[in-house]
Amino acid sequence: MRPLNENSKSAVELSGLRLLSAFLRRYLHVKYVQSLDDLWRCFTWLKLRRSLSGRRRSIHAAILEIQRHIVQCRADDALGGVKFLNSVLYAALWELDILVLAEDVLLARYMWRRKLSARGALLSMHEFKFAETSGKELNEYVKTLRAPQQLKTEFDRARGQVARAQEKLRHQLKEQRNSLIGHRSPHADRSYEEILSIDEYEIGDMAMQLVTNTHAFVLTAASLLPHVAISIMSERYRAEP
Repeated sequence: MRPLNENSKSAVELSGLRLLSAFLRRYLHVKYVQSLDDLWRCFTWLKLRRSLSGRRRSIHAAILEIQRHIVQCRADDALGGVKFLNSVLYAALWELDILVLAEDVLLARYMWRRKLSARGALLSMHEFKFAETSGKELNEYVKTLRAPQQLKTEFDRARGQVARAQEKLRHQLKEQRNSLIGHRSPHADRSYEEILSIDEYEIGDMAMQLVTNTHAFVLTAASLLPHVAISIMSERYRAEP
């Protein structure tokens, strides 16, 4: 074999340097992009977790306030107020349940935890009997309150939005609910496959949409609490000799 001259050696070395340079540029580019992707995913995860935690704290504070008013209504035998507040409390407790489940549905790293939490959220959305607890009787009570008509209209609109959204979800989730409700039955193998097939992120999205409507209802109802208190005081004074 003929030995390489200086020009040939330089060409080989230059070619090798170019290949090394190209490899490093490609490797570093891929690693850099992956790092940005991981950073963005981490940022999104933290932002979502903070949002869910904030919502959970907000609704928990509302629950405590509603419960305080229920105790006062019971002490004053204000049954209309008790029914109204219990309906609002039912929606608030459901929202808290979903927010707790949503943290695992959307943020848990362990796949089975996400799937089971999604199953729980799905069943909870299907069994949420909002229309039954906030129907005509509740609306009639709100009409008796000495509250601005605009606030009463907002309350009725928020109540209707939750009822319609939940009824729509009941129809969408009926088939999945029937197949998932008995996953510890003799047909557990089939249910196991059903749980694995759950799109937890789709369920999480459905749940958060319904939570948004429910939260608006609870906040509007919370705006009526001072007027409920005034109504109770009026009944108390009328009852006094």
